[in-house]
Amino acid sequence: ENTTSHMGGSIKYKSRRSVTVFRIINGFLVRSLDEDKIELELGVNGRLLKFNFKWPNIEVANTKRTLTLPQVIDRIKQGDALGDSQNEYPPGGIAQVELTDYQVFYYVSTMHPYLRHSTAPQSPDIQPMIEFLATFKSKNGEKTDGGLFISVVGPK
Repeated sequence: ENTTSHMGGSIKYKSRRSVTVFRIINGFLVRSLDEDKIELELGVNGRLLKFNFKWPNIEVANTKRTLTLPQVIDRIKQGDALGDSQNEYPPGGIAQVELTDYQVFYYVSTMHPYLRHSTAPQSPDIQPMIEFLATFKSKNGEKTDGGLFISVVGPK
């Protein structure tokens, strides 16, 4: 609510009232769907000035299961993670990897820089991924920082 006043504050009134409605999918709050919105604008005496209700259907596109954190760590230990192309590793090799931070994002198959437009899939695959910031340590104590990428979905 916004309150507006006139004449030195002697006349006060509500100039705007609003409400925000978010979508929840499988218990997760979704705030980034630009298409989803409910807009209501009221005028004098509650007169309806504008009403916009845009709430498209969302369908399950993929039924792969999400990996648990121990499963993600096991995949990293097995070498299933991708190293950032800009990583520099300690000269003495890697004896230990310390995960220091992470970011979850969605990788869309059409984002691949080498795919030609004509070979891009009609329905791109969208994969949830984790980018881990990591410190690579050698046996003799040398350290370098870098990144590791891993998908967080498993087989159906």
